[in-house]
Amino acid sequence: MIALVGLSLAVLFFILYRSGILEELPRLLRGAPGDAPYRPDPEEERRLEAYKDFFEDDSEKD
Repeated sequence: MIALVGLSLAVLFFILYRSGILEELPRLLRGAPGDAPYRPDPEEERRLEAYKDFFEDDSEKD
């Protein structure tokens, strides 16, 4: 039973580590309101731009 709990905790830790939550944990625990301005990820900006272009092109065809 203890081994199962340990294994579950290890899996949870691994998932949190891989998703990047552990890097943000100190800031989240401090409760800082995010003093730094939001800087979107360049990859995210490219994806959003592609969606925007797609929907604008689609609406112009009507």
